[in-house]
Amino acid sequence: MANQNLKIKWLKKIDSWKASDLSQREFCRRERISPHQFSYWRRKLKTYGNPSEKDLFIPIKTSSDFIISLGDTTISFKNEPNPK
Repeated sequence: MANQNLKIKWLKKIDSWKASDLSQREFCRRERISPHQFSYWRRKLKTYGNPSEKDLFIPIKTSSDFIISLGDTTISFKNEPNPK
């Protein structure tokens, strides 16, 4: 799990760099990131590929139903047993 969180963290950093108009060196300086680490993760994620969509979701268990609302969007979660 921690490894997946680390991958996601670095994917976000790399995406932020790509969206900026900064050189890799300048981006690392501004973000206080080691250029060596940045290059390492850039190569690693390119070599092994980005995590699949299923790897980005974590199953959760709840003891009761709940609703999340934000603006005009509402998401309802029902606590139902998993079919086997």
